[in-house]
Amino acid sequence: MKGNYDMKKNLALIMIVSLVITMFSGCGNNNNNDDNNTQETPSTLVKNTSEDLTPVAAQPTEDEPQNETGTYKAKLEISDEEIAKLTNTRQDSYYGGDRNSSNVPIACLNFNAQYTKYNADFVRYDSESEEKVLYLTFDEGYENGYTSEILDVLKEKNVKAVFFVTMPYVKEDPELIQRMIDEGHIVGNHSTSHPSAGMISYSVEKQKKDLQELHDYIRDNFGGYEMQLFRYPAGIFSEQSLAAVGSMGYTSVFWSFAYADWDPQNQPDAASAMKKLIDRIHPGAIYLLHAVSKTNTEILGQFIDEAQNNGYVFKAYY
Repeated sequence: MKGNYDMKKNLALIMIVSLVITMFSGCGNNNNNDDNNTQETPSTLVKNTSEDLTPVAAQPTEDEPQNETGTYKAKLEISDEEIAKLTNTRQDSYYGGDRNSSNVPIACLNFNAQYTKYNADFVRYDSESEEKVLYLTFDEGYENGYTSEILDVLKEKNVKAVFFVTMPYVKEDPELIQRMIDEGHIVGNHSTSHPSAGMISYSVEKQKKDLQELHDYIRDNFGGYEMQLFRYPAGIFSEQSLAAVGSMGYTSVFWSFAYADWDPQNQPDAASAMKKLIDRIHPGAIYLLHAVSKTNTEILGQFIDEAQNNGYVFKAYY
């Protein structure tokens, strides 16, 4: 009897000692430790930091940009033969005129009705929702010392914009292009040569070559970035040209607001410029501003605040 009792006693002691050893051996790796509340991340959930995360087309969230392809329009499926049959008659983008009851330029609505089939946007107005959204776009033919300040304001306000750039600008200011990309903005094609007579002064073949040259340069020198938005130099276009640009996978982005801001020697008064920007605000507005403008740089933050106070939301163009 005593032997059986001693055996049971020893067995119980062994079990207690084993339990204590097991408890203490796990303390250093306790993933649910309440003292520091930290958890190890499974290796399958760790993002590969060596992966190329350069955005192909910025698609930002509310707080920060994602490095993902934006949801742009599908490439226009049209043959060269069909393009050749279209008219090359000159058309000029909206610069003023009557507006509807929602303050939307009627000329832009008419252009949309005619040319949306070629992947062209003149305004992003939805008559059913009347959604109060705005899109900021800047044209960059050359640098006048203001772009970095504009980027500072946009970063402070957490607003994304499109910067339409030319080849000379890209080659002269690559650090600004990289900053645009890094901060979640969209870089758009404004042509290689920016012809003063418009793209329609070139043959269809030359127009495509002009766009493709800048497209390839950006892709090859900025981590594979693929531009998908195009803005016509001087806003001069034709039906034939729109079809040619659309066939390259581009969306042609025009505007529903623009004003005389492009001459550094003849800048508009800040107060009157601000009034004009607000007075012409409308749902789905595409604002064209020139980054060479001292006035635009001075009033940008105020304009963003005032538009938001009026219930508008700034969205990235995708």
